[in-house]
Amino acid sequence: MILQIPPALQAKSCVKENLIEVPKKPGCYLIWRGLQIIYVGVAGKSWTETNPKTSHLKHRLGEHFRATKSDVFPIMVFERFVLNYISELQIENITTGKMEIRHLARDYIREHLSFTFVSTDNFSDANKTEKFVRKGGLGDKPLLNPMD
Repeated sequence: MILQIPPALQAKSCVKENLIEVPKKPGCYLIWRGLQIIYVGVAGKSWTETNPKTSHLKHRLGEHFRATKSDVFPIMVFERFVLNYISELQIENITTGKMEIRHLARDYIREHLSFTFVSTDNFSDANKTEKFVRKGGLGDKPLLNPMD
């Protein structure tokens, strides 16, 4: 079953405070830049009701918003949206270790992107929904992670 994800007009800013309403359940989420879907993701592959661990929407979206080192999403954001706008001073700070590119990506994510999500108890439905969206099922394919 394809899950119904709220549209961009219902999106919330990618900030920690907006994670409060995100459940610790499997689901599918969209990251928006205005009305454009830039990324679609899924969470909850290892989730069970008795042992939710970190495999859930709240954890996955939190990783994106914090731009954790192990997360590829902030790197994609940096390469596509931030790289062309960094200053000489920022380049120097990055190359000398005073700043990390993930910090610039994190700031961009928090200032310019928003998210919507749908939760479920069935990871298979979330996974099908992610593939549907990545293949263009909602119109355009997501900018950062399209699928043929």
